[in-house]
Amino acid sequence: MPDHPEQTVLLPDPQARRRAAVLLGVVAVVGSAVIIVSQSYLAALTQQAATMPEVAIERFRTFVRNFALLGSFGLLAVAVWLRSFAQQALEEERFPPSTARVIRPTPVVTGYPARLRARFGLLCSFLLIVSAMALPISLLSLFAALEASLR
Repeated sequence: MPDHPEQTVLLPDPQARRRAAVLLGVVAVVGSAVIIVSQSYLAALTQQAATMPEVAIERFRTFVRNFALLGSFGLLAVAVWLRSFAQQALEEERFPPSTARVIRPTPVVTGYPARLRARFGLLCSFLLIVSAMALPISLLSLFAALEASLR
C-alpha cells in the first residue's frame, strides 16, 4: 500500500458561513430591486419616447452609463479581492491561504498545485479588470450606434 501523507483540511468557519448567507441574501434582494426599478423606469422611458424622443434618448444614455459604471465597479471590487487572495496564496504556496475562512471543509493544497491555483486566480483577476474597462466602453459604443441608427 503506498504511503499517503496526511492532507490538511481547513474546517468551516460558522461566522464565514453566516456572512456568506447574508451577502447572498443582500445581493439577491438588491439585484431583484434593481431589475424591478429598471423595468419600470424603462417602461416610463418608452412612453416618454413617443412624445419627447430627445429627452428620452438622453435619459436612456444616462441609464446606460450608470448601469455600465455600476457593473464596472462591481467587477473591479471582485478583481481587487481576488488578486489579493491569489497573491497571498502564491506567496504562501498554500491554497487557500492561511487567513482564508471557508464555508465547508476544504482540503489545503501546497506546493506546485497551490501556485497553479494562485496564478489562475491572478489571471482571472486580470480578466475581470479588463472586463470592467470593456463594459462601459462597449455599452456606450453600442448605445452610440443605436442612437445613430435612430436618427
